Amino acid sequence: MDLPTFPNYQPFPTSEPLRTNLDVSLDSLRLRLSSHRSDEVYSYVMTSVRTHDGFFQQEGCGPNFQGGLLTVCSCMHQVRTYDGAKPGVWVSGFTGVHGTREGNGLFYLSRIEDSARSQYGLWEKLPLIVRLAKAAHLDPRGDVFEPRVVLEDPEGDEAYDPTNYKRPIPGHVHAQPEDPDHWHRDIDYVGSQTDKRQVFLIGEPGMTFIWTRPLIVHQGPRGEKHPRFRPIEMSRYLDLLRTIPGSK
Repeated sequence: MDLPTFPNYQPFPTSEPLRTNLDVSLDSLRLRLSSHRSDEVYSYVMTSVRTHDGFFQQEGCGPNFQGGLLTVCSCMHQVRTYDGAKPGVWVSGFTGVHGTREGNGLFYLSRIEDSARSQYGLWEKLPLIVRLAKAAHLDPRGDVFEPRVVLEDPEGDEAYDPTNYKRPIPGHVHAQPEDPDHWHRDIDYVGSQTDKRQVFLIGEPGMTFIWTRPLIVHQGPRGEKHPRFRPIEMSRYLDLLRTIPGSK
């Protein structure tokens, strides 16, 4: 399969297993997840995904699927303060209602394999090749930040001080002229509803699915809204998905 290429977007995965799990059909997805039907799924609508010439285009930094791992570190901040955002739970991102002909298009689904309590702990946990692929000071869509200092406590107050990290590269999507310090939220964010700090999520590569184009859509019964930020069982989540007519 030839992957689409556009300027100013995150390239789709080219290595396994993320490459193998691109654009799986709904029937295949249901079969693959048959033993996970009681797992919880958190879904949300992504504002950073556009549709261009029939393909999805991730213009933001979260989720980030570079370096062979999907990470959720710079989006859905509030949800990542919930106690339910932990290993074993799934996260899923959909386009807005105009992302497909039919409504909210499925962009990704990933099972959380690991997490970190701070960007410092995340940087220490990730392999070097993954760090470099995701580093915000190297890539305008990077979602992890390299520490400038050595800390004894990766969850102490200093781990949440943006001045202890390298600044994003000029042109980074979370350091635009109209909001140059937006990236500070990716270092230190406390949920308004939970009064807890966010966690940083790492997806399980073999259980990460990404779609490059509109193939599957959320299409619940009439009047049932998209389950944004509301955990539901995988069985119900899968029941709410439909294949877009005419897609291959």
